[in-house]
Amino acid sequence: MTTEALAIATSAWDAWMAGDIDGFLATLADDAVMTLPGTAPTSGTFHGPAEVGTWAQRLFELSGGTIDGRVETFGDAGDGIVLTSMSARATRGDGKVLDQRILQRFEIDGGKIRRLDHALMDIEGWHEFWSG
Repeated sequence: MTTEALAIATSAWDAWMAGDIDGFLATLADDAVMTLPGTAPTSGTFHGPAEVGTWAQRLFELSGGTIDGRVETFGDAGDGIVLTSMSARATRGDGKVLDQRILQRFEIDGGKIRRLDHALMDIEGWHEFWSG
């Protein structure tokens, strides 16, 4: 059975994978918070769709448009919480490759994503790629 939370998280990912950043941002609440650990230029805490949109644009720019993410597993943990296991890959112009496993935790309330937290399996590799 697909819950509303799972449907919203899936919709956000579908938009992201289609390159529809506006569609992805539309799944976020006005007061949404997204976090990425570390000190890389792509790490931090981002508030609201505008900041998340700026982050997404920077991610695409820094990767030369090569960033690609694939969800391996969606899991509905109940109470509006959806968990994903994903992989992210990108290649910089100098040949440096990012191959990262990421866990995501979506908090969904009122039909919108309120919080999206990321756990990086190789935070040093993330920092090295994006700081390069």
